[in-house]
Amino acid sequence: MLSKFLTIVILLSTGLIANADLEWSGVYRFEAMTFDKTSFLDDGSKKEYATHHLVLKPKITVADGFEVNARFDALNGATDQTVHPNNQIGSSLGSSPSNNDQYYSSRAGNAGADTVEITQAYLTYNHNFGALIVGRAPVHFGLGMTFDAGDGLFDHWYDTRDMVGYKVHFGNMFIFPMYGKVNEGPIGQSSSDMEDLMLQAEYLNPDTDMRIGFFISEKKSKAGEHDFSDQFGGATIYNRNSKLKLRTMNFYLKKEMERFKYAFEFSYLSGDTGLTLGGKDVGIQGFGAAAELDYAMPDHSMDIGLKFGYASGDDKTTLDEVEAYIFNRNYDVGMLLMNHPVGDKDLLGVQSFVRKGFNSSLPGANDSRLDDYDVEAISNVMYFAPHMKYHLNDKWKLGATFVTAFLLEDAENLIDMDKSLGYELDLSIEYQPIERVNLLLEAAALLPGSAYETGGVDSKFTYGLMGKAAVSF
Repeated sequence: MLSKFLTIVILLSTGLIANADLEWSGVYRFEAMTFDKTSFLDDGSKKEYATHHLVLKPKITVADGFEVNARFDALNGATDQTVHPNNQIGSSLGSSPSNNDQYYSSRAGNAGADTVEITQAYLTYNHNFGALIVGRAPVHFGLGMTFDAGDGLFDHWYDTRDMVGYKVHFGNMFIFPMYGKVNEGPIGQSSSDMEDLMLQAEYLNPDTDMRIGFFISEKKSKAGEHDFSDQFGGATIYNRNSKLKLRTMNFYLKKEMERFKYAFEFSYLSGDTGLTLGGKDVGIQGFGAAAELDYAMPDHSMDIGLKFGYASGDDKTTLDEVEAYIFNRNYDVGMLLMNHPVGDKDLLGVQSFVRKGFNSSLPGANDSRLDDYDVEAISNVMYFAPHMKYHLNDKWKLGATFVTAFLLEDAENLIDMDKSLGYELDLSIEYQPIERVNLLLEAAALLPGSAYETGGVDSKFTYGLMGKAAVSF
């Protein structure tokens, strides 16, 4: 099926080139990392890997106002579900699925063939007053703390919806209502569907460089037709026999001045999980906030800034309500903390909600998560991350980031647990020899906080090294 689709795309791009304009963009990236003592124990735990990934984005202009956009992701380990939950960050070099009979043999003559995923395909009709969008399209809002399209050079995750939307423009403002289909069961049974109703509105004042936006989403499904995680309280005490309705409301503000800019995003999550406990519905109520401040020196030789934020955590003593708010996995403030899973316990409480079948009470559950890539996310914490970047010249930049965070709730329901997650210092060297080519070397030193001592911490220090390269076009 995939080969037929690619054949059609090639035919369209060649046979119809006289009647349509075809443009390509994308990025190829390579990343390699070593991370010592991920469990903070002297158990030999270590993470070492290298990944590469190719993103291709064709845009076909069929006629005035009509565009067809798509995104293809190659070398992404689509069949390796245990390592890459969303098939996005790339497969380990040399471990691609292969048709070669000598695969997994020391005599293998190739690295194997991988797959190409079609992650976006949508039609846009533009006219004087707005745009109609139909298909599998990206969703992005504000700082990306909730909805992120994954367009950054080293973004490993992305948000898309199968949707129909109409963006209406009113001068410097637009309103964008969208209808999304999350899940489609048997077409004769509407009860098997999961829908997402969304409304985005933004206002931009070009005179003051002020942007204000709102995003409202309501995801709903009939009883028993959803997969909301029930791992946080044990799979045996909850039932999925109620309606799921998750409402997310985001507010975003950004202001840019000559040398100073600031941005703020707030999100409130509420509704019903679709789970019941003792015949009573289990609700959800969480909120998160992220702020970014940046200042450029008058001579533009240095940039300094600060990221700080808050994400509510689940209170294990309230079994009839979920209080956890989880940031988008693309939103990172440091190289290690709240990006890669660390420690022998899931203190942030993220894995219980986003990993299907994960249960922290099962032996080895936390060990297995340490083998994953950057699957951690910001949740159940208050964090601070000041940073600076020094411009040596147009090609070389030096950067430094300090990260610290504190737990809000005892995610593992531990007694008298301290809240400090520790202190991390990141150093980076960035080199851009020519436009569209970026090379980056990062080093991180991490001092685990007292929160991890409940599970027993042998190591008072660990480190990580990472090299990245990206070519965009």
